[in-house]
Amino acid sequence: MAIKVGDKVRFLSEVGGGIVTGFINKDTVKVEDEDGFEVPVLARECVVIETDDYNIKRRPRINDVPVEKKITKPEIISRPTETREGEQLNIFLAFVPEDTKAISTTSFDSYLVNDSNYYLYYNYFKC
Repeated sequence: MAIKVGDKVRFLSEVGGGIVTGFINKDTVKVEDEDGFEVPVLARECVVIETDDYNIKRRPRINDVPVEKKITKPEIISRPTETREGEQLNIFLAFVPEDTKAISTTSFDSYLVNDSNYYLYYNYFKC
């Protein structure tokens, strides 16, 4: 059986194998191992273990990716600043009146203030 690009092969005289990615000449093939390295191997030292008549989808190599589609490092929008004092839990529940002149009859807005390095999950219940 003739070896084709995309065939999965094993080596006869050594441990390993991979997928045929191309031909160097009529007797030598390039085999990509599972680590992504291409190794030149004599075609007579390879045994085809899996073949497909259709195009085999392979993971793209870095050289195959177009320049405009190269992956860029994601931008960190904002990260809270951690301070040494923030290790102490400073959590406050603040009530702010809507009308400061009529405190006894006005409604209040409530705020939970977290002045620490930790995220806080809470439940608030109003009767």
